[in-house]
Amino acid sequence: MGQVGIPFGYGQGEASLYNYFYYGLANAHYIVGAPEPDLPNSILKRYMKDNFDLDVYPASPNVLNDEFEDLVIDGKWTKILEPAPPNSFDESKYPGFLWVGLPQVTVANDNYDYFPQLVQAPPSSSEVWEFIAKVAIVAQNDIIPLGDWGSYNGKYASITLALIDSIKKDWLGITFEVSATEVTKGKYFQSQANLASSPPTMSVSPGSLQGRVPLSQPIYLKIKKLTTNPYTSSNDYQTFISLNGVTWVFVDGAYSKTFANPCDRIGFLFRPPLPGTTAGYISYALSDFFRRTI
Repeated sequence: MGQVGIPFGYGQGEASLYNYFYYGLANAHYIVGAPEPDLPNSILKRYMKDNFDLDVYPASPNVLNDEFEDLVIDGKWTKILEPAPPNSFDESKYPGFLWVGLPQVTVANDNYDYFPQLVQAPPSSSEVWEFIAKVAIVAQNDIIPLGDWGSYNGKYASITLALIDSIKKDWLGITFEVSATEVTKGKYFQSQANLASSPPTMSVSPGSLQGRVPLSQPIYLKIKKLTTNPYTSSNDYQTFISLNGVTWVFVDGAYSKTFANPCDRIGFLFRPPLPGTTAGYISYALSDFFRRTI
């Protein structure tokens, strides 16, 4: 896993995306030792809270976890609709990170059948669980010269931390999207499949909070399953977003969901961008880690 970045603003080319993940701590230095044994619990608890850092490796990582630092895609992942080289899923392009390029699709192909996925088998439905991922999604700007980063024509490219029923082509997840109209901000919302379309398209869950956050830093996504019924029965889910991995915003939406079939995938669902004003439009996505935390 790479170091957590500090917002840097816009830069040039893919290197800038890497820089704000990897080099952001170049000017930050910390010396953290063990607390004195005679400190009261009130102080110790505050110390732990103030110094909590989601970017520190978990002491006992879950078997589903991935820090994306071994230069190859782990065999536990299944690649679905992987983009062709040079945009394929990659851990060596920027060591410590999952990377993928998302070439544009036509409006007619803006649906599940064209959404790349990197997924694993989910936990048993008899378990409660929580997954967190640290991500970024950016787009080449076709107004300023190629190689710069922006969002003037992001055209809805997004990354979703999702629980998926691949038979029905349905999902529930937390999505971060490059806006087609915002210059400096991306949009987040709880998403699910629009099953009225065939193949299903992406839709905002009814009642979902839709907010905007700066594009100049990575984003933390979280999805939780709170009940232990079969996936084909009603279960309660929650989705969250965070700018620092400590303080979370509850993204309300479809609190309860019943899938038509047992869910068989959990992980990343990517939505490629729609065409801008020039050909060859591509968005790029990064993830620093994927973790089961409950």
